[in-house]
Amino acid sequence: MKRYVLSMLIVTLAGCAARGGEAAPEPGPDAPAVTPVEVVLPDDLEPDAALTADIASLRDSLGEMTTDLGFGDDADSRIVVRYRGHGEVISGDDAPLETEYDDSGDATVTDDPDFATWVAVHLQTGNEFEVRFPRDLLYAADERAHERGIDRGTREPVSEASERPTAPFVEDDAALDPTTRKGWSNGQDTRTLRGTIGVAHTDSAYRRLVSLGTNGGCSGTLVGPKHIVTAAHCIRNFTNRTWRGTTAYAGRSGQDAWRSSAQYHPDPDVAATWYWVPGSFIAQADGQEKMPYAATPWDIGVIVTHASRLGETVGWMGWYWWGDDAEFANRTRYNRGYPVCGSENAPASCQRLGLYGDTQSCAVGEHSSPDADGIERRFRFSCDMSGGHSGSSLYTYLDSDTLAVTGVVSWEHCFRCGGDDDRPNTGVRITREYSGVIASLRQGMP
Repeated sequence: MKRYVLSMLIVTLAGCAARGGEAAPEPGPDAPAVTPVEVVLPDDLEPDAALTADIASLRDSLGEMTTDLGFGDDADSRIVVRYRGHGEVISGDDAPLETEYDDSGDATVTDDPDFATWVAVHLQTGNEFEVRFPRDLLYAADERAHERGIDRGTREPVSEASERPTAPFVEDDAALDPTTRKGWSNGQDTRTLRGTIGVAHTDSAYRRLVSLGTNGGCSGTLVGPKHIVTAAHCIRNFTNRTWRGTTAYAGRSGQDAWRSSAQYHPDPDVAATWYWVPGSFIAQADGQEKMPYAATPWDIGVIVTHASRLGETVGWMGWYWWGDDAEFANRTRYNRGYPVCGSENAPASCQRLGLYGDTQSCAVGEHSSPDADGIERRFRFSCDMSGGHSGSSLYTYLDSDTLAVTGVVSWEHCFRCGGDDDRPNTGVRITREYSGVIASLRQGMP
């Protein structure tokens, strides 16, 4: 491998603040120039125009942020971008996503304590990159986002009363047939249609939620003007190792009603788009026929487009993380998503491409899969859902006018649960690392 640095990529840090607030030393006359983003290419590869442009895009977005945070002055504080090759991007916009799951085993993965590795793909060129972030840099990006209120989303008065249950749900275990299919908590579906089919959502929370795909199949949430958090498996077809181009519809309520939309597509005439997923998701899931339970702790992805800015029309949510399991669980949070009508456990009288949500808030527990910070990435939750909810958020109100994503739906964990199983679904928690990546993309690719 060779370490490749474009001439434009070299940045001298004279005058920039170093970590810890200390001034960076003035370089001597023979000191080599320093780059905050180191690019590694195969020895025999000469980059073409598209690859050169993609490297420059990453350099400009990540490099400026790195130097602004006082990093990049040594090898351990740089972002390292390693070219993975040319990935296949297909348009998965027309057919709903179909994913099968396998809960036969789990994985014990020890995280690198110093670095977090994600995979990024430029959707129009197919160029894939392994991006290694120093954890300290992610934490600094996270802290600055919080200090500046970037993680708070667009703020406006929101009535939490509109999210409260319209009627109390009374559990009646004696009435449950133990042989009945029970993908829902306690075997009963308490979801309701949100809004009116054919009328785009105006509710400040619901219009920030997105339906992915012309005919649905996955869900997501805007966390920036052009930034969507979803599940990794909604954008990465792990079985055939391809990336799924799609269209996002914000505030959707039916086939032809939405507030704003944007294409994320391999067509070069469509706005340039980057997908980001954890490297461990690809390591655990790629090539598997079914979605492994072992991959769920990393089943989170971020979509970033450079022209279509849905959030400027509909607003966006913030995001938030708690390190302690009890603090994380002790929140009132909700889930709304776009179930695929006709799938197993779809809502009764399902309205196609309608937004559905449980009448109750989501209880969480059964945390697992600790990361390098000791934060459990995976959890189980109670809100009822079915196929199509994947990628939708579990969000909370930080105050009366601030919504925050706290987790992402991965899968409907069991279809034949016991009558006393009140947390039958699996989610991925926003951790310090995941928050740091979102914060880096919000600040580096604003």
